Amino acid sequence: MKSPRFTLALLLLSLVALVIPRFTRGQAPAVNAKRQPPNFDATIQSNSNRMLEEGRKTFRYATFGSEAFWGDALQLHKAIAGEKNGGVGGGVSPKTALSVGLKVDADALPAPLKEQLKAGKVDLDDPATTLALLKLNAVVGVTGLFDKKGSIRSMGIQCAFCHSTVDDSFAPGIGKRLDGWAARDLNVGAIVALSPNLQPFSDLLGVDVATVKKVLNSWGPGRFDAEPEEEVSIVGCLCTPLDRLADDVMAPRAEPGDLVAVFQAGAYGLSASPHTFLAQHRAVEKVVGLPAGN
Repeated sequence: MKSPRFTLALLLLSLVALVIPRFTRGQAPAVNAKRQPPNFDATIQSNSNRMLEEGRKTFRYATFGSEAFWGDALQLHKAIAGEKNGGVGGGVSPKTALSVGLKVDADALPAPLKEQLKAGKVDLDDPATTLALLKLNAVVGVTGLFDKKGSIRSMGIQCAFCHSTVDDSFAPGIGKRLDGWAARDLNVGAIVALSPNLQPFSDLLGVDVATVKKVLNSWGPGRFDAEPEEEVSIVGCLCTPLDRLADDVMAPRAEPGDLVAVFQAGAYGLSASPHTFLAQHRAVEKVVGLPAGN
Protein backbone atom coordinates (compact mmCIF):
# COMPACT_ATOMS: atom_id res chain seq x y z
CA MET A 1 0.00 0.00 0.00
CA LYS A 2 1.33 3.42 -0.99
CA SER A 3 2.06 5.97 1.69
CA PRO A 4 -0.01 9.18 2.01
CA ARG A 5 3.11 11.25 1.15
CA PHE A 6 3.67 9.42 -2.11
CA THR A 7 0.02 9.83 -3.06
CA LEU A 8 0.10 13.60 -2.35
CA ALA A 9 3.28 14.12 -4.44
CA LEU A 10 1.77 12.19 -7.34
CA LEU A 11 -1.37 14.34 -7.19
CA LEU A 12 0.63 17.59 -7.26
CA LEU A 13 2.65 16.45 -10.25
CA SER A 14 -0.55 15.63 -12.11
CA LEU A 15 -1.98 19.09 -11.44
CA VAL A 16 1.22 20.80 -12.68
CA ALA A 17 1.14 18.72 -15.86
CA LEU A 18 -2.42 19.87 -16.53
CA VAL A 19 -1.90 23.60 -15.77
CA ILE A 20 1.38 24.37 -17.59
CA PRO A 21 0.17 23.47 -21.15
CA ARG A 22 -2.88 25.71 -20.65
CA PHE A 23 -0.65 28.80 -20.13
CA THR A 24 1.89 28.00 -22.80
CA ARG A 25 -0.45 26.77 -25.54
CA GLY A 26 0.10 28.68 -28.87
CA GLN A 27 3.42 30.26 -27.80
CA ALA A 28 6.61 29.50 -29.66
CA PRO A 29 9.50 28.29 -27.55
CA ALA A 30 11.67 31.20 -26.43
CA VAL A 31 14.76 29.59 -27.87
CA ASN A 32 13.25 29.73 -31.41
CA ALA A 33 12.04 33.43 -31.34
CA LYS A 34 13.64 35.73 -33.99
CA ARG A 35 14.08 39.49 -33.45
CA GLN A 36 12.43 41.53 -36.22
CA PRO A 37 14.51 44.47 -37.63
CA PRO A 38 12.98 47.94 -37.09
CA ASN A 39 11.03 49.46 -40.02
CA PHE A 40 12.64 52.78 -41.07
CA ASP A 41 10.39 53.45 -44.10
CA ALA A 42 8.16 55.88 -42.21
CA THR A 43 11.19 57.72 -40.79
CA ILE A 44 12.81 58.01 -44.21
CA GLN A 45 9.61 59.33 -45.77
CA SER A 46 9.17 61.84 -42.95
CA ASN A 47 12.73 63.13 -43.38
CA SER A 48 12.28 63.38 -47.15
CA ASN A 49 9.09 65.41 -46.76
CA ARG A 50 10.74 67.69 -44.21
CA MET A 51 13.76 68.36 -46.44
CA LEU A 52 11.51 69.00 -49.45
CA GLU A 53 9.50 71.55 -47.48
CA GLU A 54 12.66 73.24 -46.21
CA GLY A 55 14.01 73.44 -49.75
CA ARG A 56 10.74 74.91 -51.02
CA LYS A 57 10.83 77.61 -48.34
CA THR A 58 14.45 78.45 -49.21
CA PHE A 59 13.61 78.64 -52.92
CA ARG A 60 10.58 80.85 -52.32
CA TYR A 61 11.63 83.14 -49.50
CA ALA A 62 15.42 83.22 -48.91
CA THR A 63 17.06 86.38 -50.27
CA PHE A 64 20.66 85.28 -49.55
CA GLY A 65 21.51 88.87 -48.60
CA SER A 66 20.56 90.24 -52.04
CA GLU A 67 18.92 93.25 -50.38
CA ALA A 68 22.43 94.69 -50.05
CA PHE A 69 22.46 95.09 -53.85
CA TRP A 70 18.83 95.55 -54.92
CA GLY A 71 17.84 97.73 -52.00
CA ASP A 72 20.90 99.30 -50.44
CA ALA A 73 22.87 99.85 -53.67
CA LEU A 74 20.29 100.23 -56.46
CA GLN A 75 17.58 101.57 -54.08
CA LEU A 76 14.94 99.87 -56.20
CA HIS A 77 12.53 99.80 -53.25
CA LYS A 78 12.33 103.60 -53.39
CA ALA A 79 11.17 103.47 -57.01
CA ILE A 80 8.54 100.87 -56.07
CA ALA A 81 7.22 102.94 -53.16
CA GLY A 82 7.04 106.25 -55.00
CA GLU A 83 7.36 109.72 -53.57
CA LYS A 84 3.99 109.59 -51.77
CA ASN A 85 5.16 106.56 -49.77
CA GLY A 86 8.63 107.81 -48.87
CA GLY A 87 10.36 106.82 -52.11
CA VAL A 88 11.03 108.56 -55.39
CA GLY A 89 9.09 109.07 -58.58
CA GLY A 90 5.58 107.89 -59.27
CA GLY A 91 5.99 104.43 -57.76
CA VAL A 92 5.08 101.02 -59.15
CA SER A 93 1.41 100.08 -59.04
CA PRO A 94 0.17 96.47 -59.13
CA LYS A 95 -1.03 97.05 -62.68
CA THR A 96 2.46 98.18 -63.73
CA ALA A 97 4.10 95.32 -61.84
CA LEU A 98 1.90 92.76 -63.58
CA SER A 99 2.59 94.37 -66.95
CA VAL A 100 6.35 93.73 -66.59
CA GLY A 101 5.79 90.09 -65.65
CA LEU A 102 5.77 90.12 -61.85
CA LYS A 103 3.35 87.59 -60.33
CA VAL A 104 1.12 87.45 -57.25
CA ASP A 105 0.75 84.31 -55.12
CA ALA A 106 -3.01 83.87 -54.65
CA ASP A 107 -2.48 81.54 -51.68
CA ALA A 108 -0.82 84.40 -49.77
CA LEU A 109 -3.87 86.65 -50.12
CA PRO A 110 -6.42 86.73 -47.26
CA ALA A 111 -9.94 85.67 -48.21
CA PRO A 112 -11.46 89.16 -47.67
CA LEU A 113 -8.85 90.68 -50.00
CA LYS A 114 -9.69 88.11 -52.68
CA GLU A 115 -13.34 89.07 -52.43
CA GLN A 116 -12.45 92.75 -52.77
CA LEU A 117 -10.32 92.00 -55.82
CA LYS A 118 -13.16 90.10 -57.44
CA ALA A 119 -15.52 92.97 -56.71
CA GLY A 120 -13.08 95.50 -58.20
CA LYS A 121 -12.74 97.34 -54.88
CA VAL A 122 -8.91 97.28 -54.78
CA ASP A 123 -7.05 100.16 -56.42
CA LEU A 124 -4.56 98.45 -58.72
CA ASP A 125 -3.18 101.82 -59.87
CA ASP A 126 -1.91 102.77 -56.40
CA PRO A 127 1.71 101.92 -55.43
CA ALA A 128 0.49 101.64 -51.82
CA THR A 129 -1.34 98.48 -52.89
CA THR A 130 1.96 97.06 -54.15
CA LEU A 131 3.52 97.73 -50.75
CA ALA A 132 0.59 95.99 -49.07
CA LEU A 133 1.16 92.93 -51.28
CA LEU A 134 4.85 92.94 -50.36
CA LYS A 135 3.94 92.98 -46.67
CA LEU A 136 1.84 89.86 -47.29
CA ASN A 137 4.82 88.16 -49.02
CA ALA A 138 2.51 87.77 -52.00
CA VAL A 139 4.78 89.09 -54.78
CA VAL A 140 6.54 86.05 -56.22
CA GLY A 141 10.31 86.31 -55.91
CA VAL A 142 10.41 89.69 -54.16
CA THR A 143 10.79 90.41 -50.45
CA GLY A 144 10.12 93.86 -49.02
CA LEU A 145 11.86 94.81 -45.79
CA PHE A 146 9.86 97.24 -43.66
CA ASP A 147 10.73 99.27 -40.57
CA LYS A 148 8.69 99.42 -37.38
CA LYS A 149 6.57 102.25 -38.80
CA GLY A 150 5.59 100.12 -41.81
CA SER A 151 7.72 102.01 -44.33
CA ILE A 152 9.75 100.00 -46.80
CA ARG A 153 13.49 100.34 -46.13
CA SER A 154 14.99 97.80 -48.55
CA MET A 155 14.18 94.82 -50.73
CA GLY A 156 15.69 91.56 -51.93
CA ILE A 157 14.89 88.85 -54.45
CA GLN A 158 14.74 85.07 -54.27
CA CYS A 159 15.36 82.17 -56.64
CA ALA A 160 11.65 82.26 -57.44
CA PHE A 161 12.05 85.70 -59.05
CA CYS A 162 13.37 84.19 -62.30
CA HIS A 163 12.38 80.54 -61.83
CA SER A 164 8.70 80.65 -60.88
CA THR A 165 5.41 81.76 -62.31
CA VAL A 166 1.72 81.26 -61.45
CA ASP A 167 -1.13 79.38 -63.10
CA ASP A 168 -3.35 82.50 -63.55
CA SER A 169 -6.17 80.64 -61.79
CA PHE A 170 -7.40 83.78 -59.98
CA ALA A 171 -6.64 86.41 -62.65
CA PRO A 172 -3.91 87.06 -65.23
CA GLY A 173 -0.68 87.15 -63.24
CA ILE A 174 -2.40 86.03 -60.03
CA GLY A 175 -2.68 82.37 -59.09
CA LYS A 176 -1.03 79.38 -57.48
CA ARG A 177 2.74 79.17 -57.64
CA LEU A 178 4.46 77.03 -60.26
CA ASP A 179 7.94 76.54 -58.81
CA GLY A 180 10.71 75.79 -61.27
CA TRP A 181 8.91 77.23 -64.30
CA ALA A 182 10.81 79.86 -66.28
CA ALA A 183 9.47 83.40 -65.90
CA ARG A 184 9.38 83.94 -69.65
CA ASP A 185 7.30 87.13 -69.54
CA LEU A 186 9.35 88.77 -66.77
CA ASN A 187 10.95 91.97 -68.05
CA VAL A 188 13.93 92.17 -65.71
CA GLY A 189 15.53 94.98 -67.70
CA ALA A 190 12.52 97.27 -67.38
CA ILE A 191 12.33 96.54 -63.65
CA VAL A 192 16.01 97.21 -62.98
CA ALA A 193 15.95 100.35 -65.14
CA LEU A 194 13.57 101.92 -62.60
CA SER A 195 16.35 101.93 -59.99
CA PRO A 196 17.25 105.43 -58.76
CA ASN A 197 20.92 104.47 -58.64
CA LEU A 198 22.33 102.56 -61.62
CA GLN A 199 25.90 103.67 -60.88
CA PRO A 200 26.92 100.18 -59.63
CA PHE A 201 26.14 98.78 -63.10
CA SER A 202 27.93 101.69 -64.74
CA ASP A 203 31.07 101.12 -62.65
CA LEU A 204 31.00 97.36 -63.26
CA LEU A 205 30.54 97.55 -67.03
CA GLY A 206 32.61 100.66 -67.70
CA VAL A 207 29.82 102.56 -69.47
CA ASP A 208 27.75 105.59 -68.52
CA VAL A 209 24.37 105.35 -66.77
CA ALA A 210 22.49 106.39 -69.92
CA THR A 211 23.96 103.42 -71.80
CA VAL A 212 23.09 101.07 -68.94
CA LYS A 213 19.48 102.25 -68.94
CA LYS A 214 19.26 101.99 -72.73
CA VAL A 215 20.53 98.41 -72.68
CA LEU A 216 18.24 97.40 -69.80
CA ASN A 217 15.18 98.77 -71.58
CA SER A 218 16.16 96.91 -74.77
CA TRP A 219 16.05 93.44 -73.20
CA GLY A 220 12.35 92.76 -73.29
CA PRO A 221 10.53 89.86 -71.56
CA GLY A 222 12.53 86.76 -70.77
CA ARG A 223 15.94 88.36 -71.30
CA PHE A 224 18.53 88.35 -68.51
CA ASP A 225 21.65 89.48 -70.37
CA ALA A 226 23.78 91.70 -68.14
CA GLU A 227 26.22 92.71 -70.88
CA PRO A 228 25.81 95.74 -73.19
CA GLU A 229 27.15 93.55 -76.01
CA GLU A 230 25.83 90.56 -77.92
CA GLU A 231 27.29 87.82 -80.10
CA VAL A 232 26.54 88.54 -83.76
CA SER A 233 27.49 87.78 -87.34
CA ILE A 234 27.96 90.85 -89.53
CA VAL A 235 26.91 90.31 -93.13
CA GLY A 236 26.20 92.39 -96.20
CA CYS A 237 23.10 92.59 -98.34
CA LEU A 238 24.16 90.04 -100.98
CA CYS A 239 22.58 86.59 -101.06
CA THR A 240 25.89 84.77 -101.00
CA PRO A 241 27.86 83.21 -98.14
CA LEU A 242 30.87 85.24 -99.29
CA ASP A 243 29.28 88.51 -98.19
CA ARG A 244 30.27 88.11 -94.54
CA LEU A 245 32.40 90.50 -92.56
CA ALA A 246 32.53 88.65 -89.24
CA ASP A 247 31.14 85.50 -87.63
CA ASP A 248 30.24 85.05 -83.97
CA VAL A 249 31.88 88.21 -82.69
CA MET A 250 30.98 90.36 -79.71
CA ALA A 251 29.67 93.77 -80.71
CA PRO A 252 27.71 96.56 -79.03
CA ARG A 253 24.00 95.87 -79.20
CA ALA A 254 22.67 97.65 -82.29
CA GLU A 255 19.32 99.31 -82.86
CA PRO A 256 17.60 99.91 -86.23
CA GLY A 257 19.33 102.81 -87.95
CA ASP A 258 22.70 102.36 -86.20
CA LEU A 259 25.85 102.35 -88.34
CA VAL A 260 28.44 99.56 -88.10
CA ALA A 261 32.06 100.61 -88.53
CA VAL A 262 34.63 97.99 -89.62
CA PHE A 263 38.12 99.26 -88.88
CA GLN A 264 40.13 96.39 -90.36
CA ALA A 265 38.67 95.21 -93.67
CA GLY A 266 42.05 94.20 -95.14
CA ALA A 267 44.01 95.52 -98.15
CA TYR A 268 41.75 93.76 -100.64
CA GLY A 269 38.42 94.53 -99.01
CA LEU A 270 37.05 96.44 -101.98
CA SER A 271 38.86 94.89 -104.93
CA ALA A 272 38.12 91.30 -103.85
CA SER A 273 34.51 91.90 -102.89
CA PRO A 274 31.66 90.85 -105.25
CA HIS A 275 30.48 94.46 -105.51
CA THR A 276 28.99 93.97 -108.99
CA PHE A 277 26.94 90.94 -107.88
CA LEU A 278 23.23 91.50 -108.60
CA ALA A 279 24.01 94.98 -109.95
CA GLN A 280 24.88 96.37 -106.53
CA HIS A 281 26.31 99.87 -106.34
CA ARG A 282 30.02 100.16 -105.91
CA ALA A 283 30.98 100.77 -102.31
CA VAL A 284 32.56 104.09 -101.41
CA GLU A 285 36.13 103.68 -100.24
CA LYS A 286 37.72 106.35 -98.08
CA VAL A 287 41.22 106.46 -96.66
CA VAL A 288 41.47 108.17 -93.32
CA GLY A 289 44.91 109.49 -92.46
CA LEU A 290 46.36 109.24 -88.98
CA PRO A 291 47.50 112.30 -87.06
CA ALA A 292 51.17 113.19 -87.36
CA GLY A 293 53.46 111.17 -85.15
CA ASN A 294 51.34 107.98 -85.24
